[in-house]
Amino acid sequence: MTDQERAYQLALSMINGVGFSLWKNFIEHFGNAENLYNTSRSTLANVHKHHDVCKEILEKKHLSEAEQLIQKHNKNNIKIVSYFDDKYPKKLKQIPLPPMFLYCKGDYELNNALRSVAIVGTRTPSSYGKIIASEIVEDLKKYNVEVVSGLAYGIDVIAHDVSIHNSIPTIAVLAGSLDKIYPSVHKPIANKIIESGGMLISESPLGLIAESYHFPARNRIIAGCTDLTIVIEAGGKSGSLITAQYANDYNRDVFAIPGNVNNPMAKGCNMLIQKNLAHLITSADDVSYIMNWPEAPLKAHHSQDKKYNNLDQSSKQIVDIITEHPNISVEEILTKIDVQASNLSVTMMQLEMENIISTVDGIRYNVKKS
Repeated sequence: MTDQERAYQLALSMINGVGFSLWKNFIEHFGNAENLYNTSRSTLANVHKHHDVCKEILEKKHLSEAEQLIQKHNKNNIKIVSYFDDKYPKKLKQIPLPPMFLYCKGDYELNNALRSVAIVGTRTPSSYGKIIASEIVEDLKKYNVEVVSGLAYGIDVIAHDVSIHNSIPTIAVLAGSLDKIYPSVHKPIANKIIESGGMLISESPLGLIAESYHFPARNRIIAGCTDLTIVIEAGGKSGSLITAQYANDYNRDVFAIPGNVNNPMAKGCNMLIQKNLAHLITSADDVSYIMNWPEAPLKAHHSQDKKYNNLDQSSKQIVDIITEHPNISVEEILTKIDVQASNLSVTMMQLEMENIISTVDGIRYNVKKS
């Protein structure tokens, strides 16, 4: 996506009365935001009847502001990823009200991992909570995951820190903007996340300080961009329970560590388990068993394979799916990846010609061993 198209999309989002649904419908109807902004008054009036919104579009209001916003973020090495961008998290697109834009810092590909795990919990964990959080993150490495959390005190920062030390990609979702790291004491760990190949993301543009209502909105992103959420110690009113609720609403799996009934920081986890809102687990292996994840890291087979490393991101994702599911059919692959059937067929043919995958009876596919 060009910066010009991104500017038109940003300008549209700044118009009072334009929420996600209207913003998305406008862009889809006209093919892109630039076409919308260059349409005629009569055409626009036939599509939308709200005079004030149409007036601001025709006057190209906010366009200059949007262009300056893009320049500001570019200077700070922050990518603005639109919902319509190929790099926008595919899992996040599946929730009812995804962010129109994500502000991202770091070189990590948001659709890089087939398995994405949110780890959340109390800001004041017990010694037991700290130990179990560290153990679970360490053990998740063998399942080839990325770890997502909110950079908060307690369980969140433990999840990020242990991920970094175990070479697990980790993503921090912030409630405020990327130049307003909260809490500020976690700026060093935020820098380490980027240096280790992870990413910081936010729904907020530069300069926005996190308010109380930003945190539940942040939690929906954590739950929405991951396959499952693990809650490790949470009080009865913990924000982690909001994340768990979002995950349940999105039909994502939720897991909770049981705790001592006399520990107030275990109340939330025990409640989730008691009400059948979360699977009871004590280890990463329990997650693997419930999710039916094999132990072998998916990409270890290809880490030294020059052919694999030269593939584009979509092709790598397809190879990883075939690695995880031997003898898989094209129809089954389509259920696991957001791609058109015609495009998948072309990619599969290219992978076969490059001797990366092979067919079984012309119907099912396997990855060739190097």
